[in-house]
Amino acid sequence: MSLPSSGHGLPSGGVTTSTRNAIVVTIDAVATNQTAGLTLENTTAAATGAQQYSPMLIVEGQGWKTAATAASQLVEWALQNRPVQGTTNPTSILDVMSQINSGGWTKPMTLNSDGVATFVGKVNASGSSGIAIQHTGGISYLDGTTALKLRVTEADALAFAATSLDATLTGNFLMGAKYQQMSEMTAPSAGAADTARLYADVSGVKTRLMVIFQTGAAVQIAIEP
Repeated sequence: MSLPSSGHGLPSGGVTTSTRNAIVVTIDAVATNQTAGLTLENTTAAATGAQQYSPMLIVEGQGWKTAATAASQLVEWALQNRPVQGTTNPTSILDVMSQINSGGWTKPMTLNSDGVATFVGKVNASGSSGIAIQHTGGISYLDGTTALKLRVTEADALAFAATSLDATLTGNFLMGAKYQQMSEMTAPSAGAADTARLYADVSGVKTRLMVIFQTGAAVQIAIEP
């Protein structure tokens, strides 16, 4: 393939090929600006119910299968901008697609213009850091549509519905394999109406299991032998 080194709408730095026949696009003095280096565009106007997807950016390789009959097969990944019709403005979804042996494109991952990423399979993290998620609204687990099943809030609380907080986890409360463990503490204040608070405190040198009711009355359930 022969490319002009400049002009024809090409960047001022020009387009060249390297010694390995790779295409090199040079755009100097970009600084901190958002500057297009390569654009794949579809300029056909969209219509109601007829969006115009972008061309796909495809990277191809060849993989070997060992089952009979053993052969080399085409392995492809692609990126595509998929517009979504909207009321005030359209939105868009970035499709990360895969195809093996021309068997049809699948979408293992998508990212929409609101910043929501969707993975079809698992998310694996290597190394000792694991996965760190930072969000001011906590972390939510949905049922596959929009119904909230589990939410971890900023206050280390677990919510099993959209509003109710059914359990709070801190460093002094452990939910283990078929048991619950809590540390000794000063008696908590009474809870709201129709509630009771279970806790452990110390009497002399012995641990007690206690409950305090909404009235403020505290009752011993058991004491260390």
